[in-house]
Amino acid sequence: MVEQPRKPDMSGNTLNSGGVLTDTGDMQIPHSIFRGEFGRAPGMVRNVAAGDTQRAGVVTEHMQFLLEALTDHHTAEDELR
Repeated sequence: MVEQPRKPDMSGNTLNSGGVLTDTGDMQIPHSIFRGEFGRAPGMVRNVAAGDTQRAGVVTEHMQFLLEALTDHHTAEDELR
């Protein structure tokens, strides 16, 4: 992948001491992963057999991880603007 030329940051973002905008070219990767996992979520939940608390726990932990990762990801995006 060829890195694109960076544009100057005119926003005054204090987290960007170098004064150039963040290269967001690779952001499609985590977004694709999140869309895929959240798209599969209903099926994961529906496929837990009634009374299978162990599997329900695994699915719950996975969904909690995804929600926390998505929150962290978007928080980082907001901070880098």
